[in-house]
Amino acid sequence: MSNYRNFLEEGGNVEIPAHYELYSSALLKDLDVNIVGHYPISCTSELVQIIDLLSRSHSPSIICGAFYATEGVAIRETKLLQDITNTYSLSHKDEVQ
Repeated sequence: MSNYRNFLEEGGNVEIPAHYELYSSALLKDLDVNIVGHYPISCTSELVQIIDLLSRSHSPSIICGAFYATEGVAIRETKLLQDITNTYSLSHKDEVQ
């Protein structure tokens, strides 16, 4: 069940928007930073393709390993995003209302 919940969180659905939508709309609303239309660098695209390939495997251990690996970096990724937005907002505090 948690893998399905994670899939919905990452991909979005009718009730809960995808993480990208949440982050990008908050950056635009709160910091006036528009990231919509920006594309990842090649190594990020390659990582996404590898994860996509692994998640389509017929081997449960490979699928679970792929999900485990992505969740293993999710907390650090979110903390890094928090650090970036905090630093940006402090450096532009006079501009942010």
